[in-house]
Amino acid sequence: MDKYLAHVQILKSAFQVFRVLKVLRAENARADQLSKLATAGELERNLTIFVDYLYRPTISEADVMDIDIQQEPNWMTLYISWLRDRILPEDPEEAKRLVYRSNKYQFIEGIPYKRSFSFPLLICLTPSEADYALREVHEEVVEITRGAEPCPINC
Repeated sequence: MDKYLAHVQILKSAFQVFRVLKVLRAENARADQLSKLATAGELERNLTIFVDYLYRPTISEADVMDIDIQQEPNWMTLYISWLRDRILPEDPEEAKRLVYRSNKYQFIEGIPYKRSFSFPLLICLTPSEADYALREVHEEVVEITRGAEPCPINC
């Protein structure tokens, strides 16, 4: 609906007069039947209604190009380079430690997860994603506690 609204806003400038009228439901029975046809596939009355199937959207989609943004190195960089590309650090001790610790991690569709003993897979977050997640959780906790009644007993 947003795309259609944006399209109407663009077309609106081409007209000298533009009015939006509210049509009462009782006066809009034909459109109601069309909407029911779209959802249910049947009409309540046997009226002739011409249906045109659109096989592509009437408003074209904007071309979007994926951009792979290089992130600064973080705690996951070594694990990702080992698990995905099999690249080890040059220091043999660090390489040995990395191979041992990387057994706890796995890639699923390009996303790193940490395996845990009794929990489901845990998604690995970059520092900026972790900061965002913590702020979201904090906001939810604050919202919940704002609505709570104060404790009547002094603790």
